[in-house]
Amino acid sequence: MNRRVYGLEYCTPLNFFGYSRFTALTELKKVCGYEAYGDKHDENIFTRFYQKYMLPVKFGVDKRKANYSNYIRAGVWSREHALTEITKTFYNPEQYQVDRKHILRVLDWSDSFFDFVMSLPLRNHEAFSNSQWIYTLEKSVIKIIHTVRNKLAY
Repeated sequence: MNRRVYGLEYCTPLNFFGYSRFTALTELKKVCGYEAYGDKHDENIFTRFYQKYMLPVKFGVDKRKANYSNYIRAGVWSREHALTEITKTFYNPEQYQVDRKHILRVLDWSDSFFDFVMSLPLRNHEAFSNSQWIYTLEKSVIKIIHTVRNKLAY
């Protein structure tokens, strides 16, 4: 809201530095003995399961497209390399089975219930209680503020 009401601009200095995830991981391993946990979003079991299975299967969202696009834009990968990578198996089938078993145990869900949930039709978030009214109100207030400012400027 501050940006829109007061016209504040945000400075993102890290965007002006060259950064490569792969170079950073190599350097961390060399300097600190860091061991990478695997692919992006493999930092924990739920995140891995959600990013690699639930998002693509239930919602048709493959986060690799955005990630690989960033690598291309940063000059880390070529477009051809990204297209090759996107065709590779995203979720190791053995890892998927282990993760699924763990997630269902933690959630206390049966296989059939999980499959049922995954098969349900998609619903818009507005079908549920939400705080959209706050954003609608904010938009109205900002419009009033800008109108008043413009009238006072003349």
